[in-house]
Amino acid sequence: MRIRWKLLALLLVVALLPLLVDAALSIGSVTRSGRKTARSLKEVLVADGEKDLRVAVEHAVEVMQLRGHAIDLVMGRFHDSVNRAFAAPGALRPERAPLMVEDLDRGGDLPVGLVRDPRYSAPGEEATPVSFDDWGFCLAPGATPLPDPIARIQRILPVVQQLAGDRGHLVVRYFVGTQSGIHAGFPAQGNFPEGYDPRQRPWYRLAQAADGVVTTPPYLDAASRRIVLSLVRKLDDGSGVAGVDVDATEVFQDLDLPPQWGDRIVLRFVRLDLPNRRLAVTMSPDYEPDGEISLTEWDVDKGEIRLPEDPGFAELLAKMHTRTSGVQAATWNGEPAWWGFARLWRADHHLLVIVPEERMTGHARAVAESVEAQTRDQVLRYGVIVLVAVLLVVVLAMLGAVKFTRPIRSLASSVERVASGDLETRAALETGDELEELAGNFNRMVEHLKSQMTALEAETSAREQVEAELRIAREMQASLLPACEPPYSDHAEFDLAAINLPAKYVAGDFYDFAFLDERTLALVMADVSGKGVPAALFMTVSLTLLRVAAATDRAPGEVFERVNRVLHATKTDRSVFVTAVLAYYEIDTGRLRYATAGHCTPLVIGRDGAITHLPGPTGTILAPFEGMTWGTEEATLEPGERLVLYTDGITEARTSAKELVGEEGLSSFLVEETRSPRDPGSAELADRIGSLAVRRMDV
Repeated sequence: MRIRWKLLALLLVVALLPLLVDAALSIGSVTRSGRKTARSLKEVLVADGEKDLRVAVEHAVEVMQLRGHAIDLVMGRFHDSVNRAFAAPGALRPERAPLMVEDLDRGGDLPVGLVRDPRYSAPGEEATPVSFDDWGFCLAPGATPLPDPIARIQRILPVVQQLAGDRGHLVVRYFVGTQSGIHAGFPAQGNFPEGYDPRQRPWYRLAQAADGVVTTPPYLDAASRRIVLSLVRKLDDGSGVAGVDVDATEVFQDLDLPPQWGDRIVLRFVRLDLPNRRLAVTMSPDYEPDGEISLTEWDVDKGEIRLPEDPGFAELLAKMHTRTSGVQAATWNGEPAWWGFARLWRADHHLLVIVPEERMTGHARAVAESVEAQTRDQVLRYGVIVLVAVLLVVVLAMLGAVKFTRPIRSLASSVERVASGDLETRAALETGDELEELAGNFNRMVEHLKSQMTALEAETSAREQVEAELRIAREMQASLLPACEPPYSDHAEFDLAAINLPAKYVAGDFYDFAFLDERTLALVMADVSGKGVPAALFMTVSLTLLRVAAATDRAPGEVFERVNRVLHATKTDRSVFVTAVLAYYEIDTGRLRYATAGHCTPLVIGRDGAITHLPGPTGTILAPFEGMTWGTEEATLEPGERLVLYTDGITEARTSAKELVGEEGLSSFLVEETRSPRDPGSAELADRIGSLAVRRMDV
């Protein structure tokens, strides 16, 4: 990165870091504050909505409870009147002929007046004629019109007429059913189904099985075909049941729910069935936003509500069991909703108002979104201001960086020209500061470099001349050794290979091989102490002496004795010596005759990969000592076995882990190579370890 950009980056960091940190903190603070405010407002408004739902449900229940208490009073007075009438002593006779419902169905001349009241007919149908002048009697199939119970019922007509006048908008019918099969209803109305028997009606059975007033579930009245609730209670003497019918629509007509909840309000009248974790639905009226409620026979006994997977529903059941009213969040038709509930005047019934959550929390959500939008606008405005400030700082920093780095760029340009080889370049700066001093030092350095380059060119020329002479010496030394290509390829009895890798251009390690006669092959591996030119010269002398001495057909030990006398007599440096191995190999029999002069003992690799050393002493090194003798040892190379001759340049080499190879490392390598699935030939083996290797073949 150029210094201009580094300086620019430094200026930007110094100038912008405080600004950006302050901007980040301010924006974060405003954002958090806005979110917190929006969240708080939403929580308050949602809480208000929850409160509104609870208050609305409680108010609706209060209205229904007021009506329920009035109905209870009417029911109590009516039941007391019927009890007194049936408890009167003696046998009574009817004061007038009973008005039978069959007479009302036939029409014609009747002793009573008839009116058409829509409360006594199914919604949408023509009003059925009824009479408020007398009871309407109906007999069960096979029942006898006994005069005594008929007379007793007729005696309470004034009481019933008075009650009907006072509470006519709540109680639509008063009725008595006797154990003898007589049913009397006020006002009198026909249209009873054929075979009507009061004793088989559910309200009769419920009353007979209970000790007090029983409220029946909503049901379709047999005569009026309207949905009614019946409050029934058996007479004290058990001879029958007295009860009143309440128009279910009238009871719940004055529900006043907030109009903003719209037409998605769901009303349910339910009974809590806690053991089965459900709500049994008794009525499902349709609620209109104007407060009107419609109820038909299809809205009665609507099954049950079960939400086993909704934890909110389980909490709702628990609240309905322990509280008289409340609000609980749960799902309805798979959507979040608020469930408001309140217990009716009868403990086993509840009013349930279900409002979708989006209706309850829509206003709260809108207010929260408005607050968040204002917060975003404020953050955006602040961000624009910060952006303008950042751009201004960047422009000023760039101008400053250009001005301050212009001298540096000029100096860098001079350095580039010098680096490209122009040593005549000089830097010219007049800044009056450290940069001008740096330019002066640069110019002096270029002058010094120019003089150094001149000297280096002369030295390089001399070195190249020496290296050329050493390369020639290396080629001459290599020409003294036999060729490295596999020799004697026409001999199937053995294969032979050798390689020499000098540490420098020339060195003292050498090998040699040649046939002494048609069946005897001489092998030499030698190492002159030291390296470089002195070792190479001594190696040449030693190689020549060994070749001359071996050609006389002397034993290997005798050859070493002759060579040692000449080397000891001719060398001037007593620290120079030679180690060597000389072996005569008979290619027909595998017989080896050999001698060792302080050299690394040759290795024999068996057919199975086992490695052994040729037996015998290593002997004394050549040249330093006069009058030394060497013995000649013998061994046999079996078919398939290899003979490996090497120098200490291998064992003293280092691995990639900087550890000495050593004899153990060399042995391990040879075992691994010879036991591999592919059998390496002598040439490959010699090339990989730098040695002379011969193998007796199976012929």
